[in-house]
Amino acid sequence: MPRSRLRSAVIVSAWLAVGTVPVTSPITMASAQTARRLERLATDSAVREYLTSLQRLPSRRRLVADSLDAVRRENCRQALPTVTTVIRGTSAAIARHEPATVVGTVTSSMGPLFGAQVRVASLDLTTRSGEDGRFALVVPARAIAGQPRLTIVARSFGFALGTAQLALAPGDSVEVAFTLCADDRRLTFGIEGGRDGEAPREGPPRIDRDPPLPLPRTSPVRPDSASTDRVAHIGDVVVVLRRGRVFTISVAKGGIRPIAAIDAFAPGVEPDGAMYDELLVLGERVVVLGHSATRGGTELNVFRVSRSGDIAFESSHLLFAEDHHSSRGVAAWTSGSALVLYSSLPLGHFDSPGVMALRRWNARSVLRGYEPVSLPVRVFRSAAPARFVEDASLHALTTCRLAGSALSCASDVFVGPPGSVVHRARRATYIWAAAGSSGVLAAAEPATLIRVPHDGSTPAAVGVAGSPVDRESMREEANGDLLALVERDGDGARGTNAESAVNELALLRVPPRAWGDGRTTIDATAYRPVPWPYAGALQARFAGETVVYGTTGLRRETMRPNRFSIFVVPLGDGKSTELYTPYPTQRIEAFDGLVVVAGVDGATLLTALASNGPPVVRARSQHLVAAVEIGSSALGRLSRFPGADIFAIAHVTPTAMTFMQPTADGLVVVGQVGASRQDETVDRCRTSCTKERSPILVHVDSRSFVQIGFDLIEVALREGRISELRRVDFMRP
Repeated sequence: MPRSRLRSAVIVSAWLAVGTVPVTSPITMASAQTARRLERLATDSAVREYLTSLQRLPSRRRLVADSLDAVRRENCRQALPTVTTVIRGTSAAIARHEPATVVGTVTSSMGPLFGAQVRVASLDLTTRSGEDGRFALVVPARAIAGQPRLTIVARSFGFALGTAQLALAPGDSVEVAFTLCADDRRLTFGIEGGRDGEAPREGPPRIDRDPPLPLPRTSPVRPDSASTDRVAHIGDVVVVLRRGRVFTISVAKGGIRPIAAIDAFAPGVEPDGAMYDELLVLGERVVVLGHSATRGGTELNVFRVSRSGDIAFESSHLLFAEDHHSSRGVAAWTSGSALVLYSSLPLGHFDSPGVMALRRWNARSVLRGYEPVSLPVRVFRSAAPARFVEDASLHALTTCRLAGSALSCASDVFVGPPGSVVHRARRATYIWAAAGSSGVLAAAEPATLIRVPHDGSTPAAVGVAGSPVDRESMREEANGDLLALVERDGDGARGTNAESAVNELALLRVPPRAWGDGRTTIDATAYRPVPWPYAGALQARFAGETVVYGTTGLRRETMRPNRFSIFVVPLGDGKSTELYTPYPTQRIEAFDGLVVVAGVDGATLLTALASNGPPVVRARSQHLVAAVEIGSSALGRLSRFPGADIFAIAHVTPTAMTFMQPTADGLVVVGQVGASRQDETVDRCRTSCTKERSPILVHVDSRSFVQIGFDLIEVALREGRISELRRVDFMRP
């Protein structure tokens, strides 16, 4: 069989193994689900009973730990001490009552064990091993008399006991090799005087093998996101969220003037342990989103912005849920006059059932803090049974609207595996709740894909395998199909999961008739294996009738320096195309049929991305570092300058934005702007003090601005180049 066909067969078999479903056609499977949807739990008691039953499920973590313990015990039994040398004493030595000598080593899989205790308890003889693991015991001849066999025990902290039975006579010399196995259940050290083969009766307490999970928390420093919004505008006022404060800059009447600044949190709130990194506009107000590790929830802070640019705090709410920040963006957006926020709540964090909770800041109350407010919740359950408590996380879409100066919110809650990728499309929002399949906690259950229609109709779900790496790896088609580029071992986009090395990839199409109550699973034959780059973090975009992707790593089949792969895969029939660039792929963006692929050292422009032919490379290998002389840089977002085929590439370190335009000779740099200061320690930051943030291009009417650090820079296209018109430092309004 040719290598390519053999490889395809292996990939298909792997996906079939992941699916764990009967081999039927996808259409037949999907038709059986018609008219079924997720069940809504109608009463509080039903919700309480359902969540309680989920928390009573067995723990995969504990089962895995018990299984590992059993394996360790078996390994310890099999790793018997080895008697390597026996030199018997002469008759003269016996007559002279010369002592016997026992020497040897105590080792583990990690090497020699220093300080291991070697003991003959019946004779009250003890020694310890040296740095090389070697030990020596001298057994007096009078102690041997009357004891045909002696028991020698070797023990060390955190390891199972090693026991050897020896028959000694005066003058004997014996060498014994002990190999001890690690044992979590015996994290104690032997006490002098204990019996051979028994666990000591004293010593440090045993460490719990299954400690409780920590409460939801966040890291004080997060990776920069290509899609996190920190700049917006309300009329002629540009609003910037920067290092824990909100700034307003007026651009009225062709000018640019800083107006005001305010803390991004409620007055009187301690911001320690909080990270504010999302700014959304609701009418004449902006809402700052952040997660507080101290308060254990997501903050929604509302500020009113006047037409002149003055800004005032109005209200603060705390949604008790786990932080869902991802290196690929925060799952929050506005829809008309509403704010929609995705969050999750693992059941394993808590001793009693809970759904979602909302509190509002009240500085005038006696307690001066966040007080409970009403949060209507609809809970939907899937017909697919959960087998382990780790598979039961609450996934919530919370919709908030302004009620005066406060927010009025309601949540739709779904139960599924903990990993998640959230994709908002025109007709519906999709939650891919992935179980993951790596490590000792590998999930035996398929992932759950949930569809929440925007028209208010009942949500639906279907079982799937693997997970996309981020929301850009999914696309809703005009006919209602959902396309997804799926990683076999994917476990969602939470934190930095999306930056892990990519595994086997497949292209999946979910038709509208596939949606049901979650009890059935997409057949594994519906997954179309596609080439994958083997190494590095995946970047992917759907463009036209293709999906384009690449990674930050070298393709194993080439492993040549400066030879990185970009794949263009048609969504229909046709062959995949592999292109090569001299730089890794850090960002991909699609712009009306054009695709820009960028790395630290260069960029490539692809056109004519249709399924009936190969892609056309209009311009490639423009070396950004050499062209603009900014040094090595991590890349932020890619964006397009309005009204022209000019693309803006944001650099994170040092902060700058480079503008490039395709020509017949390649991509040409047509402008660059940078920050006026790199040292930001003078702002007396109290929270969210991340220095490196991607520059952002924002458009207000016909004018364009670049926010870099504390600079807002107006740029314009003049005589074929992007030129800086004016800038302002808005840190000191």
